[in-house]
Amino acid sequence: MFDGFDTRTVDGVVVSTPKIPAPPADKAAILDPAAWAQESFELAKAYAYADPVLKGEKPELTREYETNARRISEQQVSLAATRLANLLNAVLGGP
Repeated sequence: MFDGFDTRTVDGVVVSTPKIPAPPADKAAILDPAAWAQESFELAKAYAYADPVLKGEKPELTREYETNARRISEQQVSLAATRLANLLNAVLGGP
């Protein structure tokens, strides 16, 4: 759990900040799960099922592929958590 935070001490106080930035507000405001699925499908085609995965039976994954896939995955996790919270707030009448 703590791997997702940068921790440092400032004036004797431990300060933790998330490594993954908050998602854009306009994307987080989308409450339609069908739109989420379509967006994820497009991202999967562009990043997860892109070269070098499309090359042959045993592709060798490059550092660039891994970096891009990790970056997109982290962004999507942050976005998914925020969207779910927004959806639950909308349904349950929260903040």
